[in-house]
Amino acid sequence: MVIASRSAPVTQTTVIFPVRNLSAALAHYRALGFVLTWLDEDAAVAVVEHSGVVLHLVTRSGPGPTAPPAVAHLFVGDARALAVEWSRPGIDGTTVLSAPVEDGWQAGIHGDPDNNLIHFSSEDDA
Repeated sequence: MVIASRSAPVTQTTVIFPVRNLSAALAHYRALGFVLTWLDEDAAVAVVEHSGVVLHLVTRSGPGPTAPPAVAHLFVGDARALAVEWSRPGIDGTTVLSAPVEDGWQAGIHGDPDNNLIHFSSEDDA
């Protein structure tokens, strides 16, 4: 989907997740099924992708206030299956699946070790 604008179309969006340790964050997101698509070790920035979803992982650095955690929401094919996949032993963080809601949607949330959140939901066909 391309969003029309007067000056130029918007063709993609991404979420920036602040992380404390880039190597640890890369390992975490690889375990979730994301693939590294770009890395700048000098700038301590990486880009990971999973099924068209793009996340930028940016290392928090220096004294002073740190960036607050970020939140992304994914519409997925099967929230239950994703919750099971992301709850496998050895995956850091926490994944919780909510009870189905009356309007036929199933939702869950995954919190990474840096407190960034990925909400996910799907229409509940069960």
